[in-house]
Amino acid sequence: MTTLFKYKIFCETENQYVYTWCDNTQSAPQSCPNNTSHTISNTMSISDKVVSNNVKIQSSILPNNNFMTESFRLSNILPNSTQSMSISYPFDISIITVTMSVINNNGETNDSIDTIIAPDTVIGVNTQTVNISDTVIHVSPTVIANVNVGHFLNITNGTNINNLGRIVSIDNVNSTVTIETMAANTFAPLSYIRLNVYKIKNLLLDSTGTTSLTGVPTLTSRLQSHLPIKLIYTNNSTIYTKSINLIIQYLY
Repeated sequence: MTTLFKYKIFCETENQYVYTWCDNTQSAPQSCPNNTSHTISNTMSISDKVVSNNVKIQSSILPNNNFMTESFRLSNILPNSTQSMSISYPFDISIITVTMSVINNNGETNDSIDTIIAPDTVIGVNTQTVNISDTVIHVSPTVIANVNVGHFLNITNGTNINNLGRIVSIDNVNSTVTIETMAANTFAPLSYIRLNVYKIKNLLLDSTGTTSLTGVPTLTSRLQSHLPIKLIYTNNSTIYTKSINLIIQYLY
C-alpha cells in the first residue's frame, strides 16, 4: 500500500511555508521544493496524507448464501432539480438485483439516474502543472494504483474543479493518465485528483418509471464494506415533484 505525505516546510529564503509530497518509500524532504539552494527551517510537519485504498470492484462473488432485500426512498425531488442519496454497508456484499420505481412519473421519459461508487475519492495528486487543454496528466503513484481505463476523474485545487471525463489510457512507466476531456483551467502540482467509479451513467427511465437491473457482472461483483454508493436522480419535469423507491437484493 502506498501512502503520500504532504510536508509543510518553512522556507527561510522565501519567508513562507511551502509544500511538497513524498510517498512512504521516500525520506522526508531535505530542501525547498521551489529551489534546492534555498535555506529551510529544521522543523517541518505533515499537513495531509493520501492512502492508496483500493476502491475497485472485485470480480469475485461472496461464497456465502445469506440473502437480503432492502428498500430505500429518495423523496420530494422537485421539478428541474437533482437529488442524491448515499448507501453503504458495514460488510462486503454482492448485489444481485436493483429495482427502481418512480412515484408520480406521469408517463414522462426524460428523467435520468446515475450511480457512483466512492464518489469524489481523493486518490492522489498531479506531479506536474496541468495546463489548459491538456489531456495527459502526470500523477502520483497512488493514482496509478487505484484507477482503470474507463474510470472518471476530476481535479481540484480548492478553487476550481474540472471534470476530466474518462481515463482513455494509463502509462505505468511514466505515471501518466490520458483523459477524454481537456482541462479547462491551469492546476499547479499537488492539486487533488479525485476518482468517480460510475456503475450507472445517465440511465433514462421509460414511461413506466420502473427499471430493473439484474444479471449484470458488475452488480454481482463484491462491493467492499463502508464503500459508499451514491444514487443521483435528475427530475427533468417542469411540473411534477417525484420520489423514487430503490429495492436492493444482495448476498452477504
